[in-house]
Amino acid sequence: MKALVIGGSLGGLFAANLLLDQGWEVDVYERVGDDLAARGAGIGTHTELLDVLARLGIRMDERLGVVIPDRICVDRTGRELYRCHWAHTMSAWANVYRPLKDRFPAGRYHFGKGFTRLAQTAEGITAFFDDGSSATGDLLIGADGLRSSVRAQLMPGVEPQYAGYVAWRSIVEEIRAVYKSRRDVLVKSMAAAGWDIPAPPASMFAWAPVPEKYKTLGSMEFAKDLLIHAKVAVSPGIGFGEYGEGYVRVALVENEHRIRQAARNVKKFLQSGTNLAPPDPPSKSSGKKNLAPAK
Repeated sequence: MKALVIGGSLGGLFAANLLLDQGWEVDVYERVGDDLAARGAGIGTHTELLDVLARLGIRMDERLGVVIPDRICVDRTGRELYRCHWAHTMSAWANVYRPLKDRFPAGRYHFGKGFTRLAQTAEGITAFFDDGSSATGDLLIGADGLRSSVRAQLMPGVEPQYAGYVAWRSIVEEIRAVYKSRRDVLVKSMAAAGWDIPAPPASMFAWAPVPEKYKTLGSMEFAKDLLIHAKVAVSPGIGFGEYGEGYVRVALVENEHRIRQAARNVKKFLQSGTNLAPPDPPSKSSGKKNLAPAK
């Protein structure tokens, strides 16, 4: 039995890994052209999440996040009004995505596959993609998010409706200082590498304009080049809509050392189109001739 999973984020990866363990042949098709680990934000975990991860053999332990022992209600001045003991582990989206993605066979996870339509026959169900390709299986799972293209075809006219809920999100001072430091290192080290990135006033992400000489490539191809040649993952702006084109989004999820390391790779890439250092000159004492072809 073969399953086609449309959407390679958390929902799609959970479904794909669980089906794989049941003996299914599974392929995942993701619209975005690069790894999704740089996306997402903070998430709260629940017992059900940990149970399914454990079923897949993924033990998070201390890697999952930070345990919050209490829920506290305060007034505008910061005075504590109420405290409830409710232990809860706060994590990051990438902490869950990464082990799920690494567990799934890389050759069966297909990037850059924008779903366009499906067709069902007696032989199975076929998914068609925007690059002209198609795939046929016995089961198709639509896990392509809030604005699902699969749902749009099966239930045209059905749209998410605002239910009246408001989520207030905040960040403690200590964490704010961490992201401010990472932001400052990113802006300074990338400027030294020849890439000017505006400093975001308050965010765990920085929106960086595609360097001038790469603008004709577009954000998707530039992001691919960075990943291949500089080993740096960013999110192409076009993935966030037409107004994101011309930019890439950088997630401040790595520490200052890794950010500086990324900047060094970016500098080499911007200078030569690769992250590889130039070869050492031939030794004069070796007596060997340089056999590299002349340019």
